[in-house]
Amino acid sequence: MIESENLITEKTIIISAWLPGGGVEKVIQNLMVDNQPFKDVSILILSKDIKFHWYKEIEDKVTFADGFDSSNFSSLDLLFGLFKSYSIIKKELKNSNPKNILFTHSFLMVIFSFLRTNANVFFWPHNNLFSSSDFLKSKIKKLTYKLFKFSIDGILCVSESILAEAKLIGFSKTNLVYNPIGENFKNQFIYKPDLNKLVHIGFLDERKNTSHIIKALAKSNNNKLSLDVIGDGYLLESLKEEVENLGLNNRVFFKGFLDMSKVQISCSALIMASKSEGFSMVISDALKSGIPLILPSNLDISKFINSDKRGKVFDLENIIYLKEVLDNLDFLKVDSNEIKDTYISFYGKKAYSKRVSSFIKSI
Repeated sequence: MIESENLITEKTIIISAWLPGGGVEKVIQNLMVDNQPFKDVSILILSKDIKFHWYKEIEDKVTFADGFDSSNFSSLDLLFGLFKSYSIIKKELKNSNPKNILFTHSFLMVIFSFLRTNANVFFWPHNNLFSSSDFLKSKIKKLTYKLFKFSIDGILCVSESILAEAKLIGFSKTNLVYNPIGENFKNQFIYKPDLNKLVHIGFLDERKNTSHIIKALAKSNNNKLSLDVIGDGYLLESLKEEVENLGLNNRVFFKGFLDMSKVQISCSALIMASKSEGFSMVISDALKSGIPLILPSNLDISKFINSDKRGKVFDLENIIYLKEVLDNLDFLKVDSNEIKDTYISFYGKKAYSKRVSSFIKSI
């Protein structure tokens, strides 16, 4: 139970275009289990494409609607999806009459610019606002924000970089809330320093930048290191080919998509080379489990990895920087308990509910 002064008693609805996306399903589950700032909340997902089973205690709060088909998505699909989703949301708001609305995808901002509601409407993005390898997509996002940012009452920012982008775009009311870390869920990682195993988890696309890790591993003098790549994506086959060409078939292993709610991963460290991230639930799960991280310096959470006791930080500018990190890893210097305790003390312990409730009540 959270303190009464942090509890939002009015009806709240969370609206997401589809799952998975930016770890939305994991974030909502974490929020509902151990950092619940809302007394009366429901969740509307505008797609029936489901890859995860919801935590059983909140299934009755979730509705999956036929708005978007995320498996076959184009500009035309987006347009049709917006029309269908407008009707779905309008009907839902009429039936539930919420006081607060939190939505997670930027293009839903268009819908709220036409809907008439007395509710407080908050944008709650889980990835960077306009950082994208797709130039046109980035430009369209910026234009969307410029045209429709006045249709919302505030933006809940889950990372420092999203907060900076929101202020740059000109959102008038912003607040840094981070995300609930799921401290009451069982740990998904087990720290095993003797394995000398790195784990990389995520959708295999340009943003996750998995190739950078593979190339650095090939150059490293640390021949004891192995790498498990967990996830799927359109770059999977090209990454497998790269591993074969570099002669790493006996050190890099592709595990495919795993339901992270059903497995525990034994490893020596989690490694990421993302060009951008929001508040990553994978990274959060690792830290609350006491796992050291190897991260690029451009990620907000990298500031937490400030010594050998918590992991290593490298610059993405040149592969040689990560190569040198891998050459000099010493997992015996890691303090697993310090990672876990310090991380939870700042990002957990009801911190999310306090930040969210304070911001929403100020509107």
